[in-house]
Amino acid sequence: MNKKTSIETIVKKVDKEQTDKLRMWMEENNITTGINIDEDSKRYYPYSTLASNVIGFTGSDNQGLDGIESIYDELLSGTKGKILKITDARGTDLQSEGEDYVKAVDGNDLILTLDMNIQSICEKYLTEACIDNECTDGGNILIANPKTGDILALASYPNYDLNNPYEINDENLKNIWDTMESSDKSNALQQMWRNKAVSDTYEPGSTFKLVTASSALEEGITDTDNSGEFNCSGSINIAGTTIRCWRYYRPHGAQSLRQALMNSCNPVFIGLGQKIGVEKYYDYLEKFGLLSRTGIDLPGEANSIFLKESKVGPVELATISFGQRFEITPIQMLKVVSTIANKGKSVKPRLVKATVNSTTGERTDFEVIEGEQVISEETANKVLDMMKSVVAEGTGKNAQVQGYSIGGKTGTSEDGVNTGKYVTSFVGVANTDDPEIAIIIILYNPTGEGGHHTGKTLLQS
Repeated sequence: MNKKTSIETIVKKVDKEQTDKLRMWMEENNITTGINIDEDSKRYYPYSTLASNVIGFTGSDNQGLDGIESIYDELLSGTKGKILKITDARGTDLQSEGEDYVKAVDGNDLILTLDMNIQSICEKYLTEACIDNECTDGGNILIANPKTGDILALASYPNYDLNNPYEINDENLKNIWDTMESSDKSNALQQMWRNKAVSDTYEPGSTFKLVTASSALEEGITDTDNSGEFNCSGSINIAGTTIRCWRYYRPHGAQSLRQALMNSCNPVFIGLGQKIGVEKYYDYLEKFGLLSRTGIDLPGEANSIFLKESKVGPVELATISFGQRFEITPIQMLKVVSTIANKGKSVKPRLVKATVNSTTGERTDFEVIEGEQVISEETANKVLDMMKSVVAEGTGKNAQVQGYSIGGKTGTSEDGVNTGKYVTSFVGVANTDDPEIAIIIILYNPTGEGGHHTGKTLLQS
């Protein structure tokens, strides 16, 4: 009451039920001036938690604060309405002059690439997998149309309620929330909102053997079915360092490239990496888009973490060749799988495919942004055929779906050095002859009875 301002906002975004009570009180007490109730709009999300880490939310003034809401805030926000009136020097209304109301103009609509059914299914089963396998750090499922780059689903666990974005979703934190420092609360909320599929990196493990296999085939170093071309003795010595196969206790023996991928045999891919060489291998990393951000339309996209090419020696190249000691984002790995599925041609991933003008109803489609031909169609078909064998007879048997031709690759990796944590993942395509779906599933640090090996945990879930 002591402020020398003509207008003081008491509260915003009040439900109509409450303002109706205020109006009744004003009427009962014959209060006709001094209190104004202005209608406003408030963002409401009818599906609550669905795709929360993608959509994001708005602030008190309906400004986008995260996700799609933030990236496309200018398109979505429109123009605010205004009430224009004339007052004297003291701020008193000059009633004779009246008020002019300038109507608000709605923002444009966005048409997302997400398929609500696919997104819902992914969230349902991701939640079950994370709970059943006691994943301490959550999980992700990403599905794309490899021909267009359209993201059909981008599921994260845990998620949060878009209509109550400041309500923490962790039961343990809820119990101590009132005792926490404000900085700790802020960090907890930021972590809850964070989209791990875009903003966090991980070691891809054996799923990355698809990159090594593609590069070796494209360079003509090997072919898919040269019987006995490789031999696994349980380990391989690189520059004085012994690196073991995951099945060192029962070596795979003589194998073709197809068999090595089916068995996920580390020594074979280490040997291929040495033959490709550092310079050429880094050329393929760049072509596959692994040395730069994908440019997906979400805030906070991270980039991969690789050693500088000049610092990569034989041992470092060996570990890269089978997917360890570097980190990429899930969205980057999805782009790799989509490139292979799209006959070797890369496409930029996207979440918005069109806008609709709120005034005219005119639709403007966003064009599909194609990249380069990373590997030949012939090489891509060979890799897809080997991925089919991985699911039919190899480590990915549990990914079989009756009536569909599924191709895939499993992966297990350490989450950092000496952390005791693991990441289990699977990448796949369907159908292998002409893929329309590319998928990546990741569970972060599964600690349940099933362990952390992909075939036993993730695919059985």
